[in-house]
Amino acid sequence: MLNPFRPVVLFDFDGTLADTIPLIVESYHHTLRASALPPVDEVEVRSWIGRPLQPVFEERYPGRGAELTATYRDWNLAHHDELIVRVDGMPQLLKQLVHKGVRVGVVSSKRRSTVEQGLRVVALAEYIDVLAGMDETTAHKLIRLRCCSRPRCSRSILRSASTSVMQTSTCWRRRPPGWRR
Repeated sequence: MLNPFRPVVLFDFDGTLADTIPLIVESYHHTLRASALPPVDEVEVRSWIGRPLQPVFEERYPGRGAELTATYRDWNLAHHDELIVRVDGMPQLLKQLVHKGVRVGVVSSKRRSTVEQGLRVVALAEYIDVLAGMDETTAHKLIRLRCCSRPRCSRSILRSASTSVMQTSTCWRRRPPGWRR
């Protein structure tokens, strides 16, 4: 069993551990083309990133959320491994954290299986102690990531890390300090 007194650092997957933005943007563009919907510019598509798919599609295209989500996921998974890359410096940072006894976790609005696949592709899976995907909690990741200062939210990832909210030391939603693209 993990030591319950070790600190935990939580990371978002997309844009923090892996550069998945080209994959996400192209998945949205493909979905709209394949569904005979008018194109949307990249700025708007990028504003959807990080939110759960079906609510985004339902908001924009009422009654078509499930259909568009299925189209998106099919294309995204088929092109996933070729269109994502590891963010520079992350293996070294994660290795340092683990070496110092820090548990590392990932929270994502993606399904757990997709995040696990991504972690394997970018060769970071070995550093991750705990993972919470959208299919494991009712709270969206943006709420879960606020757990550092809001004890009442998302205890699920912390329970699986054998820790408490007050022991969670850091949550990085986007880029760690000093990160450069």
